[in-house]
Amino acid sequence: MNNKFDWKLFWAISLPVLFIIALAGIVLIPNALAKPKYDILFSELNDYSYNQTYSLKMINDKITAQPSNRYNYNNNNTNSSNLPPTDLTQVNVKRYSQQTKKVETLTVEQANKLTLSAESESPDGFTVGGSNSYGGLVSDVLVGGSYDSYNQLYLIKGLAKKKIDLGTNRYGFNFLAWVIE
Repeated sequence: MNNKFDWKLFWAISLPVLFIIALAGIVLIPNALAKPKYDILFSELNDYSYNQTYSLKMINDKITAQPSNRYNYNNNNTNSSNLPPTDLTQVNVKRYSQQTKKVETLTVEQANKLTLSAESESPDGFTVGGSNSYGGLVSDVLVGGSYDSYNQLYLIKGLAKKKIDLGTNRYGFNFLAWVIE
């Protein structure tokens, strides 16, 4: 009986295992450590309808309604019934809470009373973005990626990527501001 330790076999088994552990650490640790603090204020777009006459935008730290370029371009129609509403008390926006992970509906009037930042990056360094790929084998195995993840929204900071469920896909999402309060 040969009691000699086989180093080749040891490295042949150990290196792939170490590689998988390192890859999992690179993917999972930044996501686990990411703790966004600021809520997101957004509106929903109806991308499948050409009847949307306005979109909400941040101008001078206040939410305002602007004519939809797409509607006017497609219809060449600028009569008064197609202009954005001047009374925004009945127009709603949505707020995603980082603490509760839920979406609440606010009127534009309520939202304009909050301290808002229209910067694309939050004060703690996060941005809102979507997935740029369909995942792949590594993503599917390590983080549960799928075809549906292409439509998901994420808070992204460096390597960290936190999935957020806003009740809309990324094409119906219109980022307005970060809630600073």
